[in-house]
Amino acid sequence: KRKGTLIWLELRGGNDGLNTVIPYKDETYQLLRPNLRIEDGIPISNELAFHPALAGLLPLWEAKQLSLALGVGWPEPNRSHFKATDQWATASKDGEGIGWLAKAMDIQDLKYPLIGLGPTGSRAMDGGKSIALQFSKADLKKNTSSSKEIDDLFLQRPLLKKLLSLEKRSLEALSQLKKELPQLPKNLDLPRNSLGKQFALALQLVGSLNPPPFIQMEHSGYDTHINQKQRHGILLRQLADGLVAFHTGLKAFPRRSAVTILITSEFGRRLAQNGSGGTDHGSASTSILIGDQLSNSIFGKYPSLKNLDNRGDLISNLAPPDLYQIAINSTN
Repeated sequence: KRKGTLIWLELRGGNDGLNTVIPYKDETYQLLRPNLRIEDGIPISNELAFHPALAGLLPLWEAKQLSLALGVGWPEPNRSHFKATDQWATASKDGEGIGWLAKAMDIQDLKYPLIGLGPTGSRAMDGGKSIALQFSKADLKKNTSSSKEIDDLFLQRPLLKKLLSLEKRSLEALSQLKKELPQLPKNLDLPRNSLGKQFALALQLVGSLNPPPFIQMEHSGYDTHINQKQRHGILLRQLADGLVAFHTGLKAFPRRSAVTILITSEFGRRLAQNGSGGTDHGSASTSILIGDQLSNSIFGKYPSLKNLDNRGDLISNLAPPDLYQIAINSTN
């Protein structure tokens, strides 16, 4: 049986979970967000609604191919982008150690490269036995150096032998990937932005004869301190458009293995709006899972908007390492 593929999509900047999956009947939400509250959300239960920009995901929810992870976050959360991103990358509260994707590869003893499609990379792929390949569509069009050229460099720069050896392995792995990538389905309307280009590559990788177990992607711009209502809506629409196009493209590969997309952000936003039409760094947030074989519609529970921590933030109830395990299990 072919291994499944887990795609980890990071929403960089701190996505506002409260306006992504909205507690639209909650009086506290209405009171503390007089200008930012979403009043035209799409109800998915008696208590929760999707942001209207996520309308394209409703068929996936109805088909039980989309799940929500609510109240996701760390105890005693850190509001620093850098620290919080490191915590997620390593699946550890101190933000140190081997990357969680690298560790998952080592535990399963998988002999594949780790694939990063996001433009800035991720520590989640560092520290393990597997090669980490960070590349874009442009990289696939380049001619890779031959093994002989790399061997010649060994002789010229012996002190860099270890580094050059890693480079050689990476080039060989990239060359092999290029040979295996199928063509994209015809007439597929993928967004032409950075996220759409990442989804295009992810689709080719998933549809190949030897798909990678893990793919990392990213979508930036979620640090919405100012003018959040318009900016957040644009970002969520880009996200939904990419996900819908990717899911449509998967139908062209009916014999592929299972695919799960895990969408997370380093933290959520504050409950109360600020004076600049936005929200500041918060704690617990909402994650989304999309996949072929999800076990539940909802993991965790929506945090209370009245019972807050000593800083006035939402209290998490689902730890990131547990969420990672849920996602990994869904591809087996």
